[in-house]
Amino acid sequence: KKDGGRVIISFGGAFNDELALHHNSAKTLAKEYKKVIEKYQPIRIDFDMEGTGLADDVYRGRKAEEVHKLRAQALNIVKKELKDKMPSISLCLPVNPDIGLDDKALAVIKAMKNENVPIDMVSIMAMDYGSYYNPRGFYENTVNSLEKSYEQSRSFYPNVKMGVIPMIGQNDDGSILTLKETEKIVDYIKSKKYVSMLSMWNINRDKNDGEFSSLVKNTFVHPKDKSYKKTYQYTSVLKKFLN
Repeated sequence: KKDGGRVIISFGGAFNDELALHHNSAKTLAKEYKKVIEKYQPIRIDFDMEGTGLADDVYRGRKAEEVHKLRAQALNIVKKELKDKMPSISLCLPVNPDIGLDDKALAVIKAMKNENVPIDMVSIMAMDYGSYYNPRGFYENTVNSLEKSYEQSRSFYPNVKMGVIPMIGQNDDGSILTLKETEKIVDYIKSKKYVSMLSMWNINRDKNDGEFSSLVKNTFVHPKDKSYKKTYQYTSVLKKFLN
């Protein structure tokens, strides 16, 4: 912040339990969200829902629908208490090139809408498409995923913006997002006014020749792209979205 940066807090993730999984009361959950917001004063809070966070039997026998509703109710409490100091709220969800957001991902959006929680942006995890889709290439898979998920998201929130988060270099499924395809993706989404954010997973992968060892340890993968010759080359390409 001292250098002019703005903070975004993300709850959840592939290897972390989102707070709602450990609470049964909207009031106590709201207190936890509020603590984080007041301490870091983010411009946005994001909910990264994947893995156990989307499963039908998400935690100790509780259904996902119950947890999603609790989360939404807690956010409304926080919003009422913080008023104009409440940061914007976004969702980060996995996608499928053929269908966009599946039923489990849509359930997260639906719960927020049912409780009248304002969602400013839905970000898609443009990564790990799987062996069935990989032959199509990252560009086609990302375009299809984005267009479908946008139509689904705007059916709940007509003015919603979209975010796109690719995994640079080698993905977990062995596929590789090259610099060339990254450039194509950037050129495409720059023409879409409904896309307000382009990010990546993650900057650690964009800096040296390290080899993948563990996602849990947040290590990195060298992009394994012959055209990759210098540090932060993917970052340089992705920054063109801002121009």
